[in-house]
Order: sequence, then C-alpha cells, then structure tokens
Amino acid sequence: MTLPNLPVLVAHADWGSSPGKRWMARAVLREDRFTAFAPEPVGDPARLLARLRAASGDGPVLVGFDFPIGVPAAYARKLGIANFRSFLPRLGAEEWSEFYDVATRPEEVSPHRPFYPRNATRKGEATFEHLLRGIGVSSRDDLLRRCDKAGQGRRAASPIFWTIGGQQVGKATISGWRDVLVPALTSDDLDVALWPFEGSLEELMRPGRVVVVETYPPEFYRHLGVAFSPATAGARSGKRDYRDRAANAGRLLSWAERIGINVQPEMRALIEAGFGISPDGEDLFDATVGLFGMLNVVLGHRPSGEPAEDDVRKIEGWMLGKLSDATYAASGDAGNHPRLLVGGAGAVRDAEPGINRGGKRTLPREESRAREARLMHEDVDVLRAGHLEYLVTDLERAREFYVDLLGFVESGRDRDCIYLRGLEERQYASFILRRADLPGASHIAFRVADPDSLELLQRRFEALDFPTRWTDGGMAHGRALMAKDPAGLPVEYYHDVRPAERMLQEFHLYKGAHVMRLDHFNCQVPDVQKEYDFYVREMGFRCTEYTESEEAEPRLWAAWLTRKDTVHDLALMNGRGPRLHHGGFSVPDALAILRACDVLAGAGRGAAIERGPGRNGLSNAMFVYVRDPDGNRVELYTGDYLTADPDAEPIRWSLEDPRRQTFWGHFAPDSWFQEASLVQDLDGQGFVPTAEGLLREKPQFVT
Repeated sequence: MTLPNLPVLVAHADWGSSPGKRWMARAVLREDRFTAFAPEPVGDPARLLARLRAASGDGPVLVGFDFPIGVPAAYARKLGIANFRSFLPRLGAEEWSEFYDVATRPEEVSPHRPFYPRNATRKGEATFEHLLRGIGVSSRDDLLRRCDKAGQGRRAASPIFWTIGGQQVGKATISGWRDVLVPALTSDDLDVALWPFEGSLEELMRPGRVVVVETYPPEFYRHLGVAFSPATAGARSGKRDYRDRAANAGRLLSWAERIGINVQPEMRALIEAGFGISPDGEDLFDATVGLFGMLNVVLGHRPSGEPAEDDVRKIEGWMLGKLSDATYAASGDAGNHPRLLVGGAGAVRDAEPGINRGGKRTLPREESRAREARLMHEDVDVLRAGHLEYLVTDLERAREFYVDLLGFVESGRDRDCIYLRGLEERQYASFILRRADLPGASHIAFRVADPDSLELLQRRFEALDFPTRWTDGGMAHGRALMAKDPAGLPVEYYHDVRPAERMLQEFHLYKGAHVMRLDHFNCQVPDVQKEYDFYVREMGFRCTEYTESEEAEPRLWAAWLTRKDTVHDLALMNGRGPRLHHGGFSVPDALAILRACDVLAGAGRGAAIERGPGRNGLSNAMFVYVRDPDGNRVELYTGDYLTADPDAEPIRWSLEDPRRQTFWGHFAPDSWFQEASLVQDLDGQGFVPTAEGLLREKPQFVT
C-alpha cells in the first residue's frame, strides 16, 4: 500500500569504509511523480542528513544506508539494552568511550569494546573465538541479528563486530553509526527517526522529519529482477563487470517506466552504460538499485517487511523490503530471486551474448545464488598455474621418461622427490615427482601475488568450511596453504618461490620436446557447474571457452578458466572425479610435438602416445597426450592465443560438435575419457573418493 505521506526526497547511500566508495542516488517528488537523479559522492557524512533535510523543504525525507542498524539480541540482553534508538547516542562517550576503538589483541575485546580485530597478518592471530570469548557469548549465531542469519537464498552474514575479510561489515558499521547517525540523532536542529525502532513507515513519515532505514542492495536485486551472467574477461563478478551491469539496463528502466518513475537523462545514460568501466561503477550501481528498491516500497509495490517480533523492532532492526522467513515462505517470494547464469534448469537466456560455434549467441549460465552475499569480497590475486605433483612408483624410471626423453630440466632431488622445470621457467620446480606406493596426483598448485593473499584465502576457506592445512613448501617454494575445492581436489597456494636459472637461450642443452613451462591443469569433476561457480565467483578466474549440452536447458559440460592471459590455467571437464586428467606443458612449436613422438617411438616407447598429434578446437592448440610409466598423463601443448583484451567474450562449443575436442586428427580413445589420476587426500593418506559425473561421460559422436 502506498504511504499516505509520501517523502518528498528519497535517497540511498552505498556505504563503504573508505570515503571514496560512498555514493548516493536520490529521487525528488515533483507533481506526484518521483524523478531519479544520477549518483553523487556522499561528501561529509556528519552533515549528510542535514543537507538532505535542507534540500527537501518541509516534506518528509527517507534515507537508506547499506550498513547494519541495530545490535544482536543476545548482545543486548547481556548489557541490558532495551532499545537501540536510545542506546546509540551513548556510544563513544563515558563508559562507552572505547566502543569504536577496534581491538588489536584478543584480551582487549569486551562488550564495551566489541569491534575486532584491527588487523591480522599471521594464521590464527585473530579468530572468531577471540571475539566470542571477549564479548562473552557462546556461538557466532549470538552475534548475528535475525535479518543477518542464513535463509531466503543467502548465507549468513558476517557478525557486525568483525572487521577483517571479504564479508566484514564492522568498518562500515563504525563509520555509519559514529559519523552519520549519532551526530544527527544528537542534533538540536534535526528531527531524525530510525525505522523500525520508533514505529512503522506510515507512523514515522511526517513533514520536516528524516526517516532512516537499513537496506541491502542484493535483496533489492530480487525485487527488481536484476540478473547477472558470470564474470567475464577478468571481472570478479557480474556486478563488477560494466557489461553485466549494462545488461540489466532494460530491466531497470522498464521497471521505472512501469511504476511511473521519471529517470533524469544523466541517470538514464549511466544505467545504459553500465555505470562505466571505472571501479566506482559497482558502487554507483548499488546506490541506484538501492534507490529503486526503496521507491518500490514507498509506492506500495513491495511491503516494507516490518517485523512483528518486539526484540527485532526495538533492538536488532530490519532491512527495508525484506520479508520475515515465515512471510517469505508463505508468499511464494522464494521464486523471485535474481537469475544467475550458467546452464541448468531454470537458467535464463537474456544475458549478454558470447560467441557460439553453432551460430547461436549466448554465454554460460549460472543458477546458484549461494554466494551472492560475497560478491564484494576482497580480491585474491591468483597469478597462474604454479606447479603439479605426481605420485610415481619408481623415481628413476619416471626421471628417465620426463628428463631423458621429454626434455624437462632437473633442478634437484631429495630422498623422495625429483624437482623439474621448463627451459624458460625461473622457479625451482613447476613439476614434482614424488615416490609413492601407488601412482596418482598429490595436488595442483597456484601461485598468488603476495603472502597476504594466503592469509585471506585461509580465512575465506574457513568461512566456506573447506578443510585446509599449512605446508612448508619443501625445496620448491615457501610457506603454502593446502585446501580442498568444492569437488575435493587438493589445491596448494603459495607465493615465495626458490629461484632457478632460466635456460631459454641455452640451446645446446635442449632435449626431447623442448618443454618451456607449465601451462595448465585439466581436472575431471562430477559437477562442472559447482566448480565453475567457485573458481569464477570466489577465486576470480574468467572463462575463455566452454562446452554445453544441446538440451532444452543447456548444461555446462566443460569450462576453460584462466588467470594469466592465455586460454587457461584450469580446465574443468565432466566425468568421474575428482581426478586430475592431465598437466599441460607448453612447448615452442609444432615441430617440438612431432619431435617428442619421434623420440618416444625411437626409444621403443611409442605406446606411451595416447592421443595425437592433432589440433584442439577448444584453445586452437596443437597437442599430443602421453602417459608416463605409471599411467599419469601429460599434454605437450603449443599455439593457443592471447586472451588479455577486456572485452574478450567466452567461446561456446556444442557438446555434439566433433571439432571442439579435435579440430583435426583422430578422435580421442575411450581411455582419454575414462582414465585419469586419482588425487591424494590433504593428509597424504589415501585418495579422495570419486563419484560419477552428472552428465554423460563423452559426446555422442565418440563411439
């Protein structure tokens, strides 16, 4: 129902802990119709509400902020807080003088100084346990408000008092309360009311008053039909890619026209341009979506969601437009989520097009919203595929195959390992052979840009409930983090490397296939979609090529993902898994591939050539696949292409197109689809159990 007293000005501020990331969009009521204006910098936070009040004349003003407003009920009960509105102005003074001072050490945390930690640079230096113990509550759930808990298609938020990591909201909470709300609430010149603490929107909306509400832009995505395709060309998420923001322009402008919002020309141009390619674009986007979501409520097209529970209305607060769990389930609103793309049931087809070898234009499609709340997490800068470790039953036999025949450079060895590299590589090892009773793969590894990324990864994996452990890196590199990905693949992340001499121009030492460097890993997993979502949305990989089925609702069969500016660092392929299908090593040219075949055949090892030579459709590279004496597979690979351009679109291949796997050459044998290396568990004891792929194992054209 439309508010009886419409606000004459509605504003939404996208709030960040950094002043440069605070943008505000506003709409003004003129002749019974709202006009929406382009986002602008927030400016001085202490004067913000006064400035908006002055710009409104005598009418009511509605202002939304996407920082938390309210405290968890368990925390309030511990301190005897009966009403957040009366409690808030006390913060920062007298017994609460240290409230906003973020604790550096665990022993500094207390109910009167709850924000923690100021920073953390070492594993275990700051944990949620420190926060719980310092405040005196028993579980992380005690530090969540009801609106922050998991449900309605989103995972639980981070506690409002936590101040590090990608999900943290503590820093924005501090600046929002201290710099905006408290100055306004204690001003003699302003009439400010907080919803829902002081009443319903209908009750609070009075002439001359500023009403403040809490918002959550991803909640408004559902209400407005905003949809994102996967990250492309290096973007961390659809929202962070201006093209995906622009793909929503039609939805946003059609919504505005439908409910009678006049969109000012500069605002319209920004929406159509996806708010530009600047990193600020996502902040302007959320400021605008927040404004539109608020107007949706103001004009009666969405309930305010005001909760009935007394402790929520008085202590915890609520997000405007969010329905309670019971109302949400009963209303059928669960189907009104933004549709995120890569194939599967319910996927949409109105995303920005990619290139399709079959003549159609489309992009991969995602259904899952499970990680929507983490779209704005801190960047983890994965550089490239780092190294591969195979388990072999006979070190000397494996050394003869890889060093004497294929031409890898031996960097060194210890009792159980031989460390290899390519001719152009400067790190001590990109390929490790480890003695074991059974063959297989120990792990794959990615190098990250700095040591701090390891700590960030550890906290992120901990939040995702992924098992992890720290390693010392042995002879090859420094301290490293081992983790399982969603499929169970063991993946190591490291930064510091042991240097080695580059041998690129030592032509007199070239042997075999003239192996240059590690290029990529190819892994078989049961659920490619799930792995794709993780590596694109959580780890910042981008898709360069993909294969999907030709069903009524196409499903993702394989994806080529990259961090460096080539076709892939990681390929994900449907099949029994998790298993490592192969490690791909770059060689200088097609002659090197033929030379490798000649060398193997001349040494009586022609049976080691499993597939090729040939040219892949996917990646365009020349290839040959060979199996070592233990059955582990490597690909010798050359001739792919540059993917550095920011507007490069993923190439779609139909699963039934025979050129996708072999542009020319013999089709892959059954062994290429059915056989791969088991991967070792994180504890080094035994292998990770495997499961069948969700899709059929191989295309129909392979007999």
